[in-house]
Amino acid sequence: RVWPGMVVTDDSVVQAVGDARRAIGDKHHRAIQTVPRRGYRLVADAAPAAGSAEAPLARPMPARQRFRSPALALLSGVVFALGAAVWWSWPTRASGPAEHLSRPPLAVLAFRDEGVAPADAGLGQSIAEDLIADLARSVGAPVVSARSSFQLDITKLGVREVAQRLQVHYLVDGSVRREGEQLRIRTQLVDADAGRVVWTRDDGIGIAELPAVRAALIERLASTLGTSVWRVEKQRVLARSTSSLDAYTLTARAYAAKHRVTPEDHRAGRAAVEQALRIDPEYAFAWAVLGYLNAVDAVVGITGEWSPARGNEVMAQIDRGLQLDPGLALGYQARAFWLSATGRAADGLAAAEASVKLAPGDADNLVLLGFSQLMNGQAEKARASLDKALPLYPVRSAHASSVDTLIRWAVRDYAAALSSASYCVERTPGHLGCRVSRAVALTEMGHVDEARAEAAALRARAPGYDPVALSRSFYRDVPELLARRLRVLHDLGFGNGS
Repeated sequence: RVWPGMVVTDDSVVQAVGDARRAIGDKHHRAIQTVPRRGYRLVADAAPAAGSAEAPLARPMPARQRFRSPALALLSGVVFALGAAVWWSWPTRASGPAEHLSRPPLAVLAFRDEGVAPADAGLGQSIAEDLIADLARSVGAPVVSARSSFQLDITKLGVREVAQRLQVHYLVDGSVRREGEQLRIRTQLVDADAGRVVWTRDDGIGIAELPAVRAALIERLASTLGTSVWRVEKQRVLARSTSSLDAYTLTARAYAAKHRVTPEDHRAGRAAVEQALRIDPEYAFAWAVLGYLNAVDAVVGITGEWSPARGNEVMAQIDRGLQLDPGLALGYQARAFWLSATGRAADGLAAAEASVKLAPGDADNLVLLGFSQLMNGQAEKARASLDKALPLYPVRSAHASSVDTLIRWAVRDYAAALSSASYCVERTPGHLGCRVSRAVALTEMGHVDEARAEAAALRARAPGYDPVALSRSFYRDVPELLARRLRVLHDLGFGNGS
């Protein structure tokens, strides 16, 4: 009642009281006494024992100010403990929301697969990614993108090194073992600053119980970190689930292929998720992944097997996922990408805003929001969205960099555009869009010879790739950006610039 929205449980209260005792030197628990099965009592006039070297905890209170009833003392102690809990667990102790959002407190690492068959490889990563998606529903707990946290191995680098690279205070680590149709999931929360394990959890479950276990983990993380969880909605978690562990694993494999821009990865991902849907045709998340894969392929031309002409199929797949689960943020993210990239910018922006509303802490949702804002001519808003998203990628992803370079180019920050495009090409050499963006940024900065060499290498690498047609699709609703883009592409020898 006093602090609505705060989640305070045994974990956070115990930690808060422990911190308070350490802060005042109460190692013998005399000033803050534990009352079994009730709570804590503050004894304000506690003093060190005779001959003790311990510093005084507090000046003795005059008799008239001392608590006159145990009930009043207990009430004061409870209020003190809850106040300490709120102070300890508040996401940023020193500053406001802006700083909190600039440094997420938490990263979830890819769970390790233990003793799984090759067909189940990636199972732990999928469970961790689902956990990140659920966490992202909380405004109070922005979480590092999986595209950053999954790149680091805690077993090789150690806790402190991983936390420093990801710029977080806490790490969620774990492992998964498949035993027939059962899963053994071990999870632990690590306080990297203190170098200690805060808590561990060990679950032996069937696939049908996985959503409930994830929901329980979210609640425990929220209570321990003191976050305001707005969207820990068990029914939505359950709606995304499947009763088949094989379907879940296959979809995980397909989802991982979504931003690997190679024909082999996209074909393998498509085949995997189609097999998952044959096993479970009502699996909402699988439909969204299939639609997203095909949307990216149709827009970018990764395999040459899908094109914008198959738009009705793409939309049917995405919409099927949303029909099965209207709260599926990934479905709206896929819809936002497809509509924004194919000339329906206003509808794409509405879908992007819906995905952010569902999961405001999801870095990919913020990136798609920026992309959709750009396609609506809102370049400055797009830059603001990316400025919120990028801290959630402490280890930058090619996906975020590809969108960032478009936005930085649009606002004429060519040096930043070149930096993002170069990083994207380095991370993902097959990302043709980033190669074009790099050539465009080089041209805008006056490095014409280097830009033309980049363009020539691109034409040799992918002779069928048409950045002019892609730009016409992307910037259909932003004539000024379209004209700028086509002028540069013409200078680079692509199309006729008209």
